[in-house]
This record gives sequence, structure tokens and C-alpha cells, in this order.
Amino acid sequence: SLFKSILFFGAGAVIKQAGTGRIDCLGGLIRSMPKTAAAFLIGAIAICGLPFFNGFISECFIYAGSIRAAVFSTQPQLALLAMTVLLSLGLIGGLAAACFAKVFGAVFLGEPRSDSGKTYKEAPASMVAGMLVLVILCVLIGLGSPMVVPILIKPVFMLLPAGSSVALAQPLSGFSLQISAVLIACIGVMVAVAFVRILIDRGKAPAGSTPTWDCGYVKPDASMQYTASSFADPIVRFFRLPLAAKRTLNTTTAPLPGAPWVFSSSVDDWFLSRIFSPVISSVNKLFSLLHWFQSGKSQLYILYIVLTVLGLILWKYFL
Repeated sequence: SLFKSILFFGAGAVIKQAGTGRIDCLGGLIRSMPKTAAAFLIGAIAICGLPFFNGFISECFIYAGSIRAAVFSTQPQLALLAMTVLLSLGLIGGLAAACFAKVFGAVFLGEPRSDSGKTYKEAPASMVAGMLVLVILCVLIGLGSPMVVPILIKPVFMLLPAGSSVALAQPLSGFSLQISAVLIACIGVMVAVAFVRILIDRGKAPAGSTPTWDCGYVKPDASMQYTASSFADPIVRFFRLPLAAKRTLNTTTAPLPGAPWVFSSSVDDWFLSRIFSPVISSVNKLFSLLHWFQSGKSQLYILYIVLTVLGLILWKYFL
């Protein structure tokens, strides 16, 4: 509810300022929309379950519970289920990281893919403030989980047998305290390393700047950078069967082709196209047979009411 809201708000801010939601038409927005980019990045890190935010705490509890069930369970079915949860969560976490690396990189990094991308402005203060509140909550829950976990586990204990809540409350609180202590210690180490680095670099001459090696291109263009589709292509090819990925390549063997080669790829939502849409279409056809029943004439509707009341009276007193 927190990091997903950040991502929705961030996407809304980008669409409002850029006028489009097509990823391949965006790029380089971190320069013109740094606050939105920072909030979106934190939401992406949190939803991927990475430190130091609330998503990491959530996944730690699931991982710990699944590992404990897999190791100490006396029922093979429960242990197998726990192993399935572990593998599924690991796969989902990896795919989520790849997904949001693609989104953030294509939208906020690189160069603008359109001329108008250089004139974008930061989102209004009201939109940024909404994202900032959620970012603060994600950080507070990630670093202060011992204060939040006791509040969240009370509804869970209401579903457990009497007496078991006391035995579970202490391990859960202790585990969340350990996670927070490790995260705070990591932040302390990073701050100390950064401080030492600043002290070391203080006496050195400032580093000079020079153009980077650009593979022979004198003036790189935005069209040379990765698109969202090209970034995700290796993953899509690996999961091409469950994703029902389609690839089309029109080529020619003519020595002087009259038209360039054309390549296109797409990933259809198989659940929507093969299950949901056919079922809804069948239901619509079935109920379309009853359109005659709704004629729009009030006299017929009154007749339906009278017949229904008479039927209820007959059923109540004579059946």
C-alpha cells in the first residue's frame, strides 16, 4: 500500500508532465524531475524487497518463516510447500528487480528520446509532497520495524489458537529487532566509509574531466541507447513460452532491397486474451438473449413486479 502508491504517483507525475506514458518516448527525466525520480527509485527498491525499506522487512519475514517451516516441519507436504514459496519468492524478486531497473533506466536515465523531453518540469509541489510522505513511511518501517510489527501481528494472533500468540510474539519482535539493528549498523558503516573517503580526498588535487570513449561515435544520439524492449529481450526470450512472446522479422535476400528489414516483438497478456476475454464474451452472448426482457416500457416493469408479488404469495400460503 505504500511503495505501490509511490510508483503510481510517480507514474502519474511523469504522465502529467510529459504528456505520455509510453516508456520508449521518454528518457533523461532525472535531470528535469529529480524529486520524482528519487521517490520513484525508492519505491522501486522497496517493491523489489531490497534494503533499507519496508519491502525488505516484509520479505525477510516470509523468507524466515518459509525456511523455518522447510527445516523444522514434521510434515513433508508443509516442507515442500515452504520450499516452493522460497523458490517462487526468489524468482519474483529477481524479475521485479529486472522490471524496475528497465522502467527506471528507460524513463529517468539516458538521453531524452524526443525533442520535448528537454523542456519537462518537475511535478507540482502537491504531487511531490504526497510521494515524500509515503517515502518517509517506507523508511520508518524499514528501519523501525520493531515498533510496527507488534501492531501488525495483533490481527494475526486473533486467528490463532489461544495461548499460541504469547509463544510467537517474542520471536517475531526479536527477529524484527535483529533486522533493524543490522540495517542501522550497515548505514553507520556506509556513513563512516564516506566520511573517511572525504577526509582522504580533501588533500588531493581535484580530478580532471575528459570525454569518455564513445566507441568511435563523435556525437552519440538517443536512438543508440537501450530501449525498454531491448533491455527486457533476454528475459522475454527465456520465458517466451509462458509469456506467449511473438517475434516477427521480415527480410529480403535481394542485393539491393527496396525496403528495409522490419522487426517487431510483442508480449500478449495470455490470461486476458485466452481466458478472461473469451469467458466475458460468452457471458455477454448468453445474457444478450435476455435483452427482450428489458424493453424500457414502464407498464411491463409494473407487470413483472405484480407477477413476482403474486408468485411469492402463492409460494408462501399454498406451497
